Amino acid sequence: MDKHESIRRRLASLALGELLKREQAEVWAHVDRCDRCRAEMTQIERLLDCAEKRKSLLAAESLHESARTRLFAAIGGENKVETTAQPHNRWAWLGRRIMRSRMTKLAAAVIVVAATILSVHSFNGTPVKAVEFSEITRAMEQVPWMHMTQSGFQDDGSLPSEAWFGFESKVQAAKDATGYVRFESVKDHKCYDYSRSSNIITMIYLEEASMNLTSSTLWLESLYKALEEKGARTTFVRVGNYQGRRVQIQELSRSDRDEQENVTLYIDPKTKRLLAGKGTRVDATGKVTMAMNLDFDYPPTGPQSIYDLGVPRDAKIVSNMPGWNVHSTRERYRQAWGETSKEYSVMERYWQARDEATREYLAVIAHNTAVNITDAMNMVDVDYKSGARHRQERHSVFEAGQTLSNEVWAKSKQQLGDTFESLLAWSRDHNAGRGRIGVYLYDGQYDCSVTREHDTWGRPTKHYHPEGSIAPEIALGNLAWPEVFPPARIIEDDYATEHGLICFERLQQGHIYNGRISLPGRLLYYLDPAHSYLCHRKVTEWRPDADWQKDKDWLNGIDPAKIEKGSITIQEITEVFEAPNGHWYPALIIESQTAIRENYRQVPPKTNAVRRVHLSLSPDFPDGIFDIDKLPGQ
Repeated sequence: MDKHESIRRRLASLALGELLKREQAEVWAHVDRCDRCRAEMTQIERLLDCAEKRKSLLAAESLHESARTRLFAAIGGENKVETTAQPHNRWAWLGRRIMRSRMTKLAAAVIVVAATILSVHSFNGTPVKAVEFSEITRAMEQVPWMHMTQSGFQDDGSLPSEAWFGFESKVQAAKDATGYVRFESVKDHKCYDYSRSSNIITMIYLEEASMNLTSSTLWLESLYKALEEKGARTTFVRVGNYQGRRVQIQELSRSDRDEQENVTLYIDPKTKRLLAGKGTRVDATGKVTMAMNLDFDYPPTGPQSIYDLGVPRDAKIVSNMPGWNVHSTRERYRQAWGETSKEYSVMERYWQARDEATREYLAVIAHNTAVNITDAMNMVDVDYKSGARHRQERHSVFEAGQTLSNEVWAKSKQQLGDTFESLLAWSRDHNAGRGRIGVYLYDGQYDCSVTREHDTWGRPTKHYHPEGSIAPEIALGNLAWPEVFPPARIIEDDYATEHGLICFERLQQGHIYNGRISLPGRLLYYLDPAHSYLCHRKVTEWRPDADWQKDKDWLNGIDPAKIEKGSITIQEITEVFEAPNGHWYPALIIESQTAIRENYRQVPPKTNAVRRVHLSLSPDFPDGIFDIDKLPGQ
C-alpha cells in the first residue's frame, strides 16, 4: 500500500479524533498538500457533522470496519467538487434591485460568499461541503446581530467599510471610507442616507430592506437571489487553518466578459458561523478593481440610529417621505384654521361623521352620463371599504365606440337590473367577461391600479403608502364628504341660510405653470349638520376675471385665444336616507354644468350626470377582494 492510500484510510480516524497527535500532524500535513484527500476529508466532515456523530462517538472508540467501509463508500466515487449554479429567473428583479443599492455595494464580497454556501442548498449539484447551509443558518438563527468589516482596496474608494445586520430589531446599517452612511429600519419603514460632503441626512420611506432581515436564514437567501443573474461556481473546498484556528475553507470563482471574482470563505466547523473571507475582482483588462478582506463577528447589539454610526447631530435632515397622511394632514389643517376657530370646530365634526360612516361598506353606484336617455346607465362603480382597506372598481357598461341607442340600452338594462343585488352580480360577471374596467386597490400598506381594455389587462404596479389610502374622488366618501381644504372660510349666503346649511368658501388664485393657464377658482361646500354633515351641495366656478385674483396683471401678454372661458359645475345630493347605524347617506346625486363659454354666468346649468347609490353596511366581502397580489394582470 503506498503512502497516499495509507493516509487516505486514516482520514475517517482523523475526523473522529482517533489518531495520536503525531499521526494527526502527519495526516494533516498530507491533506494540506493533496487536493484529492482534502476533498474526501471535507466529505467525511460533512457526513459526521450533519449526523452529529461527534456527540455520540468517543475518541477512544474504534470505528468498526463495516462502518468504516460504509463511510468510505459514501464518500467514494467521483471526487470532483465543482458545482455550477443554475439560478431561477423569477427573483431576477430582486437581484437587480439589490445590486443597485449602495448597501449591497458595500457588501458585494459577502454576496458572492453567500452564493458559495447556498450553491449546495439551492442549486442542483453534488453536495460537497462539510458545513451545510442548514447548519450555518441554524447556528445563526439565534444571533441578534451580525457585524461585517471590510478592508483592502476597491476602485470606488469605499474601503474600508462596515455593515451591521440586526435580525431582531430589523435594522440594517453601513458606512464606508467616502463618508457615506446608511441606516435602514424595517419596522419604521424609514431609510436614512448621509453624505459627508454635504452634511445632509436624506430620509425616505423604506418599502423593504435591500436584504431580508426576517432571520439570518432569509438574509442569506436574499443574497443568493441577488446573484441569480450573475451565476456562481464553487471550485474548491478544504479544511485548513485561519489565524491559528481549524476552519473549513470554501473557494468560489465567478467570471463573465467584464470581470472575474475570486472569493475565499472561512467557516468555523464547530459553531458553524462565518468567520472571515477574502475577495478579489479583476476587470477585462486585467486591472485589479478590488482586493478585500472580510471579518465577521456577532455582537449582542448594534447601532440604533444613524448617529450611532458617527453622523454628526448637527447634520441637516431633508425628508423625502410621502407627504399625505390623514392625521398629519388634519394637523396641518388645525394649524391653518386655528384650533379655536369656527372652521376647525365644524371640520372636526365633519371628519368624525365621514370616518364613522365610511368605516365599512359595499356601495354600488350607477352612473348616467348619457342623459339624453333618461334612465340609461353607462358606468357602474363598485366600492369596497373595510377599515383602511379600500377597493374601487369602475365598469363601463358599453364597449368603446359603441353607439348608444334606446334599443341598445333596453338590452343592457335587462342585464343590469336596478337593484343593489342585480348590479353587483352584473359587475362580477363583467369581471369574468370582457369590456373596460378600472380597479384601484389599497390593502393597508400598498396601493395599486390596473385597467382592462376589451379582454386584455394591463400590468399593475404597487406603490408603498403606509400612511394611508388616497381614495379616488369617485369613492363614496369623496362623493358625500369631499375634502375641504384651508384656507376655506365659513361664509353666510342666501342658499345656506334658506336650507340650514354651513357654507365653506375657498378661493384659489389663477396661475401659469409651464405655459398652462389655470383660472382663478371659487369652491363652495354646503354642509348639512342635520344629516351627518353630508356635503349637500358643492359649487365649483372657474372665472377668468375673478375679483379675488390678487395679481391683476397675471394675464398680461397672454394670447386671449389661449385663455379658457369660465364655467360652473354644481354637484347636489337630492335624495338621502338614514341607515340603521344612525348615519345619513346620499341616495341620488345630480351634477349639472354650464358650458365653457364667455357668458357662462347667464346660462342656467344643465344636468350632466346622475348617480344612484346602493349601499350595504354589513357586506360579505369575497375572499381575496383586498389581496393586492390577486389583482389581474400580474
